Amino acid sequence: MLKSNQKMYGYRRVLDFMAGYLGCNVLCRISDRDPMIRLGALIGEDRSGRNASLNPMTPPHSLRHSHSSRWLAASAMLLIAFTVGCASPAPPRPPSLNLPEIVKDLSAERVGTEVRLRWTTPEKTTDKLFIKDPVKNPMTAEICRIVSPTAASSAASVVAASSGTPAPGVAGGPACVPVTPAGRLRVKPGASEWADALPATLTVDPAGLLAYRVQIFNAKGHSAGLSAETFAASGAVPPAVEELHATSSREGAMLEWKRIDSTASVVLDRHLVGADGADVQPPAKDSKKTSKPDEGKSSKKRKAAKTSKAPQTATAPALSTTASTTQTSMTQAASGAPAASGSKTLQLAPPAPVEVRLRTPREAADAGGTIDHTAQKGVTYHYSARRVREISVDGHKLELRSVASAPVTLAVRDIFPPGVPTDLEAVPGGATASDRSIDLSWTPDTDLDVVGYIVYRQDVDSAGAATGTATRLNASPVADPAYRDQTALTGHRYAYRVSAIDAAGNESAPSAEAQEMLREQ
Repeated sequence: MLKSNQKMYGYRRVLDFMAGYLGCNVLCRISDRDPMIRLGALIGEDRSGRNASLNPMTPPHSLRHSHSSRWLAASAMLLIAFTVGCASPAPPRPPSLNLPEIVKDLSAERVGTEVRLRWTTPEKTTDKLFIKDPVKNPMTAEICRIVSPTAASSAASVVAASSGTPAPGVAGGPACVPVTPAGRLRVKPGASEWADALPATLTVDPAGLLAYRVQIFNAKGHSAGLSAETFAASGAVPPAVEELHATSSREGAMLEWKRIDSTASVVLDRHLVGADGADVQPPAKDSKKTSKPDEGKSSKKRKAAKTSKAPQTATAPALSTTASTTQTSMTQAASGAPAASGSKTLQLAPPAPVEVRLRTPREAADAGGTIDHTAQKGVTYHYSARRVREISVDGHKLELRSVASAPVTLAVRDIFPPGVPTDLEAVPGGATASDRSIDLSWTPDTDLDVVGYIVYRQDVDSAGAATGTATRLNASPVADPAYRDQTALTGHRYAYRVSAIDAAGNESAPSAEAQEMLREQ
């Protein structure tokens, strides 16, 4: 019996030892703590250092007590090892330097004697954290310029430069020299801009390539580095547009300026004018900007606050549903085709865009004027013009723009009548005496705003001379280019004329007359 108990406890002891050793060994390897291996090796041994389960003289109740104690000890060791292993700290991370992110959208535009630069100042650091209190901890921007960079310099990145020190370029290439004032520019997160006034040596021909970079510094004067290059052109800009004036015409807005000896294109910026006489501002673009979470709020509270807040939707001006800038040729006629002869309905003009940029076609000489066919009747615009010289330098297609002219205001009024209908014909119609008529037809007018036609009739003698006054036959305009005169009397000769009328009530001159009479059957 004793041998059987000893054998059973021996098996249990071996299993206890293996479980304790393996469990502790695995956990200790995870937590990288060597002392736990020694503790695991001691599991199951009594305080005297002897293996009680293998001593044949040990009473069974002592064996049971010793086994229970060892089992509890093993469990405690496993729990301690597991806790220590799970609480093992990760490798330490370096503290955040609070460096603003690198600018990604720098753009440049050459206008007159300066280069206008625009970019978005970041609102987050390189660690993707919101910049803390940019008012108390202001950021600054430094812009540097590279004059005639090599192709290698254009393609490679430049190491960030410290304040006031030229940024080193690629080996053998020119340096990026800071051009911002001493102390840099103070900037805030969001849209930013600055103009680089060029020295006289860069405003004359031959034209060359200019490259710009910008870097943003935190309050301690540290930066994550320079942005990618953006390009502009040095050289002479074309002369400014002078004596710009605008008038309404039947085809649209007629724009004229002082003609000079220049082959540069003329670009006109058109802005929609509101009822207060000021330019209508484009509606704000939808953005997915994330506001800085309040400190002390848990992520769940921030999420609840975010979902409970109603979205802010920008409202477009009453006269426009779009604010996107559109480019179109100024010689292009307004889109649309005349309606088919079967029916014709009034087509309302689409809402006028808030901002439009129009470019005259490239010509051998300055035309001195053009027509904006896209101008809508009943709308007021501000126009300004500038000449644009296009060049290609080192594979870059760039523009040199003159300063904008003084703006002019034009209220486009529809005071011009539509075209005169043509090819009027009159023939007897009707198969029976009660259905007899004189049927008229003509070629339809091609003006888009024509809403219909008015028919006039006048009595004439057999020689065609008028014997009465002309009277209007239809109270409301007819949409189709055809009309049946069922009021004509047998034996009377009539002269017919037709005029077109547009949506503004402007009526064209009458067409050439067509004469006809109903004869006795």
